[in-house]
Amino acid sequence: MRRITLTLILGLTCTGLPLLSGCGGGEPAPRRSPVAESGSDEPAAEEPAAEEPAAEEPTTEEPTVAAAETAEPAEAAKPSAAAAASEVAADKANFVGRIVVKGSVPELPPVLKKGTQIKDALCAEHDIADESLVSEGGGLGNVFIFMRKAPKGVDIPGPPEEPLVLDNKICAFVPHAAIVQTGQLMLLTNSDPFPHNTHTNPFKSDPINPLIPGNTTEGLEHKYERAETVPVKTNCDIHPWMLSWHLPVDHPWATISNPDGTFEIKDIPPGEHEFRIWHERVGNIEKGVDITFEPGKVVEMEFTVDAAELTE
Repeated sequence: MRRITLTLILGLTCTGLPLLSGCGGGEPAPRRSPVAESGSDEPAAEEPAAEEPAAEEPTTEEPTVAAAETAEPAEAAKPSAAAAASEVAADKANFVGRIVVKGSVPELPPVLKKGTQIKDALCAEHDIADESLVSEGGGLGNVFIFMRKAPKGVDIPGPPEEPLVLDNKICAFVPHAAIVQTGQLMLLTNSDPFPHNTHTNPFKSDPINPLIPGNTTEGLEHKYERAETVPVKTNCDIHPWMLSWHLPVDHPWATISNPDGTFEIKDIPPGEHEFRIWHERVGNIEKGVDITFEPGKVVEMEFTVDAAELTE
């Protein structure tokens, strides 16, 4: 079972404590009696003892004025360090958060063990890890977080000039998970001395399956012209344990979570947008989450995955 924690929307124009009476401070603390302020045992000057009872001594549980003015907000309402450090443009919004595993993260065996007798001996010179489950500190890595559809009526930045390089290196795809924007150049390379094939399995585009000779450093070129709704599975038919995923999108508002589960997407247009959260071992962690973004603010969310789902 998965759950989503409370969303925090933070205005970075406010400084100090975000939950104490906004940015301008609150009502001043009520004045205490002169006895309480000074700590003296003497009553206030000219106070007639016969007509009025003496001021009560303050109890030790009563907060001082300084404590009332500097009290910390509740722990659950504090923004994370990532949200507080996120630099947001005045007319855009940022999305930060974390994918968390509930329960003990399972340990998976390598997809190829060291010493396995195979034709391409380089592949078995060490264990090849199963990158379908990457986790640090209870977080989940290689999760795709992306806006499901490009918003209408906004200027959508063009694709990055820097190409996405998908390499074959020591019998594994590098990177294992990636985002590519439509129109962005992909370079399919091979750092190994023997051939690999890069077999893509998109839903909306035609698949490709080129054979890439050994030591191909310049790379074979490929571009996507259409976005996909889920990441594209890519495998090598020569070495069947090799697997990777990449997601073609027609906008820049997508990312991959870090090994500790953290992520950040910057410069999101204000408005309500639907996001999908997807992982190769789970599928849709969240098929669609509607999130409202306000200019100059940061939205922070946490998504939880049950550890049992990662072993299925």
